[in-house]
Amino acid sequence: MLSPISRKITMKNLSLLIPGVFLFVLSFSTQGQADSLDLNVNADMARLQFVHLVKRKEYADFGVMVFENKKPATDYALQLGYNAALNQAIKAGVRGIYTNPQNFDVLAVGVGAQAELDFTHNIGMSGHLYYAPGVTSLLDATGYREFAIRLNYYVSAKTSLYVGYRNLQIKLLNAPTLELDDDLHVGLKRVF
Repeated sequence: MLSPISRKITMKNLSLLIPGVFLFVLSFSTQGQADSLDLNVNADMARLQFVHLVKRKEYADFGVMVFENKKPATDYALQLGYNAALNQAIKAGVRGIYTNPQNFDVLAVGVGAQAELDFTHNIGMSGHLYYAPGVTSLLDATGYREFAIRLNYYVSAKTSLYVGYRNLQIKLLNAPTLELDDDLHVGLKRVF
């Protein structure tokens, strides 16, 4: 018999896990430059993100999140970002999000930064923060905030495993703030 957490991962997040694992395995044979695929999960959410080096020091990313909100339905979020490296450890840019949680339409564009710090050749820490005020939040949204931090273990120069925490909040028009994610997650990242 499956535990309640195992059942949630099996039933609710399988729609993203199967293609995510498939794409991750395919990335091992792809010859690219500084592109990466990142998959992370917890009991209520799965996220797959692809990052592409557009040109020197500029990165575009596309992410899909599948999560279970407080209703018994699975929702999703699409994220699109563009970041420029300020130095080797810090990137700054924009991230847009579209989602439809609990029948609210949300479209927001936030500004923010990403940082990565390596302690040893095997251990590092990374995180990001994006914020969208009301003026860049549309439809039913009046704001967006995403904060994440994680501890990375580099299995090889191109593969890392990590444990992290993410908080993703959407401020809604005439409704309470909706917290889409506020939990620990585990993940793996592959650079190819």
